Amino acid sequence: MNASEISIQGRVAKIAAGIGLVGLLAGCNSVSGPGGTFASMTSPHRVELPDGKGCDGQVARYRAIIANDLTIGQVNTKVAVKIDHEIDQADHACQAGDSGRSMAIIRASRVRYGYPPV
Repeated sequence: MNASEISIQGRVAKIAAGIGLVGLLAGCNSVSGPGGTFASMTSPHRVELPDGKGCDGQVARYRAIIANDLTIGQVNTKVAVKIDHEIDQADHACQAGDSGRSMAIIRASRVRYGYPPV
């Protein structure tokens, strides 16, 4: 084998190891119930999620998750702004007493952007 073949084999081995590590770490994602903590695969720290019941709590928790993901680079600014607009719509519905609409907006947004629905 020449040096070029050895270098390519080394890179392939590193990529394969990285893919395996990502698979193992994917099991580390967790979201607990109301309040609690949220752990992202890309975030080395746990984020304390706000307490709260009903639509107020869901709005606050989703907002905290998006803020954390924006901070760590998991979501880009353009997408975070779109999500924040949807969270504002859900918050306004909640404050107007329309909990069902608020929760539906949150659920649809979470699914649209790849967050687990609640």
